[in-house]
Amino acid sequence: EVTLSASVTPSRAKPGDVVTYSVAAEVEAPWHVYAQSETQPALGPKSTQFDLFETGGLVAEAGWTSDPAPTVKNDPAFDNQPFGSHEGRVVWS
Repeated sequence: EVTLSASVTPSRAKPGDVVTYSVAAEVEAPWHVYAQSETQPALGPKSTQFDLFETGGLVAEAGWTSDPAPTVKNDPAFDNQPFGSHEGRVVWS
């Protein structure tokens, strides 16, 4: 239901350069993925999370942002509480 791909820009960098790591998700209808968060909520759906392991000396300097921003809707699967999610294509960087 979801196809993921990753990219780094620029594709070539030297020590001290800033690179952007991106993860794209293509979500088939009628499915969705939940918004990204650094922590999992105690109740409700599981947030999308990323774990950068084996970074080869790279240091993460900022949190994740999504394009587009998540859409917040009441989710019938979770007592109609509002949660952010993505349908279609989303890119986290």
